[in-house]
Amino acid sequence: MRILGYDSGALAFRTLLGHGADPLTAGLPHGYATVGPLDARRAGDGQLELDLSVTRAGQAKPAPNGPPPVDPELDLEELARNGEHPVTRQRVAGYGLITSDHGLLVTEYSHRTNSAGDWGLPGGGIKDDEQPAEAVVREAFEETGQRVEVDEMIVVHSSQWIGRSPHGRLEDFHAIRLVFRARCVDPGEPVVHDVDGTTSDARWIPLTDCTKLPWRRGWDRLIPALLGVATG
Repeated sequence: MRILGYDSGALAFRTLLGHGADPLTAGLPHGYATVGPLDARRAGDGQLELDLSVTRAGQAKPAPNGPPPVDPELDLEELARNGEHPVTRQRVAGYGLITSDHGLLVTEYSHRTNSAGDWGLPGGGIKDDEQPAEAVVREAFEETGQRVEVDEMIVVHSSQWIGRSPHGRLEDFHAIRLVFRARCVDPGEPVVHDVDGTTSDARWIPLTDCTKLPWRRGWDRLIPALLGVATG
């Protein structure tokens, strides 16, 4: 993924995002701090690009992340003795904070993930020929049956962990989530079209109920914050 920083509308820096690095700290080595996300798109060369609004700051190195969390069911030392090592994978996905007069649209992770029973926002990986906003529209229909209209990008969230993919491969996984505000003007009863996929259920919930769901790690604080709902 390519990160572009803009200071007062002028291009300040351009850099590739390293594995495990937080996109929002990509400008620090160039002397810039992130103000907020601007936009994301697939460039003509096929690379995904993220535009950030930045401001001048003292040049600094991003704070080290430390070792990524490991699935507690895994013994990495034993796996290494058996010749199995994590494969690095960076995945950029688009998600929608989708609202309507029915509330907030949410989805439940299925047994095909390592977060079965947890909840999150509709969305998923961006295909090679797809724009990020297009991915949100497609994923929302596949996972919930709702047709949505995408507005602005509102947040960029990054996390890293070591675990097994749905296909059983041991991965050092770097997830970059581009969250867009979106709306559904004609909401209906959610239907999961992607049968036997990573989504087991979908529903509309009142905005004030967002703290009651068991959110997947990373969503638990982010979603209430985006909706302006106190967590306790």
